[in-house]
Amino acid sequence: MITWFLDMASKIIVAGNQKGGVGKTSVVQVLAASLAARGKKILIIDMDQQCNLTSCYFDPSSVSASSYDILLNKKGAEQCIYRVSERIDLIPASNMLSAIEIDLGNKAGNQVRLAKALRKVKNGYDFILIDTPPALGLASINAYTAADEVIIPCQADLFSIQGLDMLSETITAVKEYCNPTLKISGILLVRYNRRTVLGREIKALLHKIAESFETKIFNTAISECIAVKEAQINRTDVISYKPYSTAALDYKAFADEVLADEKEL
Repeated sequence: MITWFLDMASKIIVAGNQKGGVGKTSVVQVLAASLAARGKKILIIDMDQQCNLTSCYFDPSSVSASSYDILLNKKGAEQCIYRVSERIDLIPASNMLSAIEIDLGNKAGNQVRLAKALRKVKNGYDFILIDTPPALGLASINAYTAADEVIIPCQADLFSIQGLDMLSETITAVKEYCNPTLKISGILLVRYNRRTVLGREIKALLHKIAESFETKIFNTAISECIAVKEAQINRTDVISYKPYSTAALDYKAFADEVLADEKEL
């Protein structure tokens, strides 16, 4: 585990969508790799009881400290950090997150536990990226409360778009009660097939939805590419696995957009 930190200022970004299977985990994993390749120091946090992000790097059963311990105030964030590469650290998840509502009950301050824990470590990173579960609960609320921005991964299909309505309600509630400065930085099209009529029609519809969210569609869309899944099976990222695949090139372009947005602030 890593217990030292540099003197930096970080941006905390959540990948969120209340529809499962839209690629949130891949976005966090590969965006982290893309930003790290540009010299940035990254912390990624797995808040999903399925532990998918954690599994991209190692067996979740092998960890002794996780985001679950942070939410229970059993351990500090600095005690739950594992090194996965030279510039990427990970706070893994635990399947015990499935019981977090029961374990915490209605205790005051439940929604801000992650935000408080990250205060001790956030200056050690340029970016902190958080993967969230699709279901709304204390794990998700803690992630949104700790975050500066939300990136919304969305596939070009009806069910993903339906998930946006639920997410909008969640973000509105979080801004009202927990984190008034939270903003949506943009909607990211993932697993996108430019050659289909449906894909192009959904993209046009999403532009209208983005306006209602007072945000944008990122210029980059992430292409459907089997190399992303192949990389995860091999416990690596697509940037390292197949750097010239369409998805790898798309994610590199997306990282450039994220960094460009930072320069505009």
